[in-house]
Amino acid sequence: MHNHNMGTDIDRINFSKNDFQQFQGKLIQQLRELKSTLEDPSFGQGSASLGAELELYIVDQNGAPLPINESILNHAKDSSLAPELNSYNLEYNFTPCKVASSPFSTLEKNLVTKLSELNNLAAQFKGRMVAIGILPTLGKNHLGPKFMTQRKRYHALVEQLIKNRGAKFHINIHGEDSFQYTLSDITLEGANTSLQIHYQVKPQDYAQTYNSIPWFRIISAIFMRRGQLV
Repeated sequence: MHNHNMGTDIDRINFSKNDFQQFQGKLIQQLRELKSTLEDPSFGQGSASLGAELELYIVDQNGAPLPINESILNHAKDSSLAPELNSYNLEYNFTPCKVASSPFSTLEKNLVTKLSELNNLAAQFKGRMVAIGILPTLGKNHLGPKFMTQRKRYHALVEQLIKNRGAKFHINIHGEDSFQYTLSDITLEGANTSLQIHYQVKPQDYAQTYNSIPWFRIISAIFMRRGQLV
């Protein structure tokens, strides 16, 4: 989980038929290697651990999205800090800690410490970090290609989605508050950030453990009580 992010950057956006064939071949090869790894009786054995990924907004002094993630990344020089699709989002990957050694207290301490460090860094660019699901100040004027992080892999992703799904993306949410919107890119993906908790268990316990423990509710209660995260 450490230093995990949305892939490694690439050197081009457009691909030939041969590129796709090579990619397919490598994918099949890696699936075979994965199958072999999973068949190894020693795979995944060890003590349980808890880790986390925290996705963040960067905002200005008025609380509006501030597209400076590349500046913060360049100054932080931290391999655990990763870019996101939108230039006002960042992700931090925390080193897993053993469940047997106060994992919630350890995770809380690491989260609070890192948020303070990132806030100090963002302040150099007149910004601050916000850990929140959907930023209330996010508007249509904060969406579009100019707010994408300038990495080729993100532009390649948009190109392939347009090629395979069409030139427009339709958002249609029904509920107490309905929302309909059409756009030609995927920057609306950046509207939703989260705290993701990773719980590593032994392979034989995975099926019974999957989604059975409301980690997010537990973690949220800790930070809401102490007023550290929100």
